[in-house]
Amino acid sequence: MPVDRTASMLVNEQKNDASDPIRIESEVATPLENELKMIDESDIGRIDRQYEALLKETQKQEKVTLETAATTEDKRTKKRRWLSRIFGK
Repeated sequence: MPVDRTASMLVNEQKNDASDPIRIESEVATPLENELKMIDESDIGRIDRQYEALLKETQKQEKVTLETAATTEDKRTKKRRWLSRIFGK
């Protein structure tokens, strides 16, 4: 087969491949998939930051609750000691 005919056949095959809808869709789908992955990764990062902030806030609230409970218990203990001294119990 002559070289010019082989070259012509290869060019025609490439033209036919370019109009193939499956190939075109896959070429378009790849950037969209990459964009979705980037969106998912940014969402995961945002959710992680929100979770960390919520966890810190919860820990602060628990600390305040424990401190309040300890203060209340101290007041009750002091009151009992005072009454015990007066009544001898």
